[in-house]
Amino acid sequence: MESLPSTFQLDASRKIEPLQQGSMDNLCGLYAIVNALRLLRAPSGKQDRLLFDAGVRYLDNREWLSSVMIEGMPTRLFAALAANLGNVEGRIMQRIASSRKIDMPEEAIMHAIVAGSPVVVSVDPPLDHYSVICGYSPTRWLLFDSFGGRWLRRSPNLHAAPKLRLKAWSVIPPITEQFVREHSAQPAEDHSLSYD
Repeated sequence: MESLPSTFQLDASRKIEPLQQGSMDNLCGLYAIVNALRLLRAPSGKQDRLLFDAGVRYLDNREWLSSVMIEGMPTRLFAALAANLGNVEGRIMQRIASSRKIDMPEEAIMHAIVAGSPVVVSVDPPLDHYSVICGYSPTRWLLFDSFGGRWLRRSPNLHAAPKLRLKAWSVIPPITEQFVREHSAQPAEDHSLSYD
């Protein structure tokens, strides 16, 4: 298997800015999903608005909107919202890593980024925040963040920092004829992501 580059950044994250959440709305989970999906398509204010509105309707129809705005979003609700909004865009959001498991999530996150997929993360404590990882360096995760964060310090061993819990979801690109043509000549192992 090929080694990963020591630094990498999704090109789209250099060209557009993340949508910003309000200072008191606790909708970082919704914004993280929308921002991740924005990194995979041409910028469109109308499409961004429709996607955001679909997320608000999803939360409101399940009577979670006011609770999320006051208290934040539980992981299970986030995962359901991510799946729903991914379907709206014709994409799949799949969990790829968790620091609670024995395997370290860093490699799975790096593989997803290099494959062109933004990674939505839940960082609990110290942030209790959902954000998007759009790249990495040897010491930092580069963020495409709705609250203005630019980076998060990487830990060579997340288990050495027991207070930090990291969960990650990758936006899986749709399998298209073009994707198959471009990747069929290369071994499958070069394109596989490590899913836990």
